[in-house]
Amino acid sequence: MLASNAGMQSIHRKITLAFGSLALLMALLAVFSFSNMAYLERRVDQGLVVSRLEHGVMEMRLQEKNLFLYNNLAAGEEARLQAAAVMALMDAEQAQLVSLSDAALLARFRQILADYRDILERYLAEDTPGAEDMPLIRAQGHNASELASQLTASERQTLSRAIATAHWGMALSILILALMVVAVGRWLARRVVSPLRQLTQDLAPIAAGHFDHLSLANADAEMLAFGEAFNRMLQELELRRRRLAQSEKLAALGVLIAGVAHELNNPISNISTTAQLLLEEHAEAGPAQLAEWAGMIDAETARAQRIIAALQGYGKQGLAEPAPLRLAELIHSCQPLLDGLLRQHQARLSLDIDPELQVIGDAPRLQQALINLVQNAALSGEAVQIEISAGPCASDPAPPAEAGVVLGEPGGCGRSRPLCRLLIRDSGQGIAAEDLPRVFEPFYSRRQRGAGMGLGLYIVQEIIQEHQGCIALASNPGQGTSVWLYLPCVTGVAAA
Repeated sequence: MLASNAGMQSIHRKITLAFGSLALLMALLAVFSFSNMAYLERRVDQGLVVSRLEHGVMEMRLQEKNLFLYNNLAAGEEARLQAAAVMALMDAEQAQLVSLSDAALLARFRQILADYRDILERYLAEDTPGAEDMPLIRAQGHNASELASQLTASERQTLSRAIATAHWGMALSILILALMVVAVGRWLARRVVSPLRQLTQDLAPIAAGHFDHLSLANADAEMLAFGEAFNRMLQELELRRRRLAQSEKLAALGVLIAGVAHELNNPISNISTTAQLLLEEHAEAGPAQLAEWAGMIDAETARAQRIIAALQGYGKQGLAEPAPLRLAELIHSCQPLLDGLLRQHQARLSLDIDPELQVIGDAPRLQQALINLVQNAALSGEAVQIEISAGPCASDPAPPAEAGVVLGEPGGCGRSRPLCRLLIRDSGQGIAAEDLPRVFEPFYSRRQRGAGMGLGLYIVQEIIQEHQGCIALASNPGQGTSVWLYLPCVTGVAAA
């Protein structure tokens, strides 16, 4: 089986590979974005630590100012506590601060805070604070403020770089994803969409009516499986088409048998009657009478031969052989096969055909189509009037506006080639509007069960389309039916 070949290409596999690649890329970009976010979170946490440290130093200096301006010993004690708090913060967040500055600077910062705290503690412990400690406290507080500012500046720069890196990373991720989507789309278009477009071209011969075989240039497993299934369907359709054509021919011949038998019975009865007269009265009859009887036998024999010849032409097997045909002669050749049916239903047939008008087609096939149409007209009522007329040979004739059904090329019946219009009109019961769109479908019949197989008009439209022609039909209940056949013709001859 094709599907079991592991090395065979597959559209499903191509699509899976494409979307799998996209999913992998998106996963990698998601990991990259998550790493960026984690890095930014660490920088933000670091910024919070530095902000708390700077805030503690500023609060320490503020209390120091209150101590010296207002001799507020409580403010001095608060300044000492703030210094101790900042030192504790530095000890707790040592890892965060080391990434911003070197260990020596942080050790110096901590030492300054320790000296600041010790000097301030000594200053507050003295009953009479020494004037020499005030400059030392201020100097150490100033140094602590400077180092806090340096840490803050370093933290701001690190955060700015992290944000810039995240921006560039996000833009690069979007660019890579967009390029990957475009690349995968182009790859899919080349490996998946192009084979589907090629399939449309491969199906073009099928649309043109070549139902022999579908050849696919694509080697994908799904396409090959489709091709095999489609070819099996074509083989089945061809087999059914042949059976259908044969069934229709047999059905049509069956309908004709009754009329042909009746038609042959008349000359045979006349021959038999005349032969009996010859056997019984040849001795008494004179030469003139004998010659008359012999002439009657010869005339009736020729009549029977014409009926048989017409029947043989109608049932002729073989491939279609298009050739110029005089339309009037073609229609007259059908009459011996229709006379019995027309008399049985009291139908009258009138012709208005230019004797010189010629069509291009296969005589037996066109004869079959004409007989089917005249039979349908004769069976559409009692005492039906049937008229057959032909229009001139012209290029691109348009179907009549009143036509309810048109089978052929859209917008017209020709491709800049000459066609003649043959009209078969009857005065029968007509066709209901709801039935009109289905009259050319196979096995669709409005007659009683057993009265017909519903293949007559289907075979007619097949024959006309085989001749690259067009067929149109108009009908109204109680007003009869008109069928127009457009057939390739020989130019230069107009209808009478």
